[in-house]
Amino acid sequence: MSTQRQPLHLLALAALALAGCGGTSISDATPVPIVITVVVTAAPDATFAPTAAPAETTETAPTPTLDPLVSKTVPTGLPASPTPTLGPPTPTLEPLVSNTIPGDGNQFDQLPFNTTANDPGVGPNNGDGIASVTFQFYGPDNKLAYEHTEKTPQYCAFGGGDNGQDCNQWIFSEHHNQWPDGSPATPGGYRLVATVRGTRGGTTVDERNITLDLDNTATAIEATIIPADTAYGDELAFQVNANDTHIGANNGDGIANVTFQIYAPGGDKVYERTERNALYCAFGGGDNGQPCTSWRFSEHGYQWPGGAALENGATYKLVATINTTDGPSTTRELEFTISV
Repeated sequence: MSTQRQPLHLLALAALALAGCGGTSISDATPVPIVITVVVTAAPDATFAPTAAPAETTETAPTPTLDPLVSKTVPTGLPASPTPTLGPPTPTLEPLVSNTIPGDGNQFDQLPFNTTANDPGVGPNNGDGIASVTFQFYGPDNKLAYEHTEKTPQYCAFGGGDNGQDCNQWIFSEHHNQWPDGSPATPGGYRLVATVRGTRGGTTVDERNITLDLDNTATAIEATIIPADTAYGDELAFQVNANDTHIGANNGDGIANVTFQIYAPGGDKVYERTERNALYCAFGGGDNGQPCTSWRFSEHGYQWPGGAALENGATYKLVATINTTDGPSTTRELEFTISV
């Protein structure tokens, strides 16, 4: 508890009161001076500490929790990794053996080429260890003219050779001087490349240089319009006899079809028909040994089979197109007049 500060006059009065309590009258007593020493100690003013302002609270980012370190004790003295045991080395493949016949530098108008081939590591016979043989003929311009692949012996450039038969020979004069794929053959120097591929991956190549000697003067297609008259009346009949001389001499040998077209004087086509069997007749018929059918204008309103009107006294043109089974074709034409 803090001491309160008392006034001085109150302290003096208190002292006098104490003196009177002794029973002596104030008037009878000799005044004895009373010395009162009063020591007054002033209490210091209370000092109040200032209230401190609350400190600002600063949010501190949480310290990230670190993953515990992982230690791994590596044992020492581990045995060395075993050395793998290698198998026997892969044997070196023997080269494939092949022989293409005929030999180098020959002249031909027909091609009979074939190849014998074998892998000595598989067997000594033709075809042992052989996957395929590819024949490629390069022409005088060094461009590929023809290609053929065989997979069974005998290996023949133009097929055949199966079941013990001989290889086919390609005779150009019998095929309009064309290769088997229909592309034209030209005379001159050719290079044959025979590529042999083995079943175990080996490859070998035979090459032959040849000269192709072609007969370009031979007649291929014979064809005739019958009759070949130039003037007709009310009745009209045409037929074509045709054959491919490389195939045969009979009517129809090597012929695929014959197309008849008749044109009016102004060039308009008034009639067309295609025949695929000999006899080749402009208006049908001719089957089973029968003659060709005749067309009579008076029986058909003086019109052509397609309905076009006949121009009396006009000159018409017949165009017969003969197509062979090997691809080449030829045409025959006949101009004739009709008067009814």
